[in-house]
Amino acid sequence: MSSKITKALVLKVTLRHDNNHIVRLFNHNGVFDLVANGLHKPLSKNRANLHPGSIVEIEYFGARLKGSIGRLKTANMLQIFDMTNYSNSSYFNSLEKLFSNIKESNHLFELYLRTFEYLSKDNNKKLLTFFYAQSMFYFGINPSYDGCRICKSRNNLISFDLYKGGFLCNKHFIEVENNSVEYLSAVW
Repeated sequence: MSSKITKALVLKVTLRHDNNHIVRLFNHNGVFDLVANGLHKPLSKNRANLHPGSIVEIEYFGARLKGSIGRLKTANMLQIFDMTNYSNSSYFNSLEKLFSNIKESNHLFELYLRTFEYLSKDNNKKLLTFFYAQSMFYFGINPSYDGCRICKSRNNLISFDLYKGGFLCNKHFIEVENNSVEYLSAVW
């Protein structure tokens, strides 16, 4: 079987047996696991390159059977993630939980590559909010930001309700509670 080469984000590395580790990775095809042998050895090149949060180029053998796990051949680090910073560590823990639940083709990996250089204490919360908003589609939430969710009118938008699917105009809004203009502008 031929090997494949791709870029990926390292989400987690866990020990499975004495010599086997499971490496959880995320790329444009979603989350996937690979078996990595010999990561416990002090001179292991793969061990030095598989830091959670880092972007790596991997060469691996895909799984032969459905439901089985492929095998990692080599990993080369492209960009290292600084886990010593508490803000970065907290940010990545939240992203790891989010990305671990996306098992289909997505655009989030490309966004992660583009936003990687902006990681900082000041930007991490904004980036996390950005990723949550971008990932809503993959969890079945697709709010309408263009106009009224029901009649598609762009006039007289007076409320935003996530449960009803987006903005609502004055004809379709029945609730007693009104949202402030500042809130609606922020969502718009």
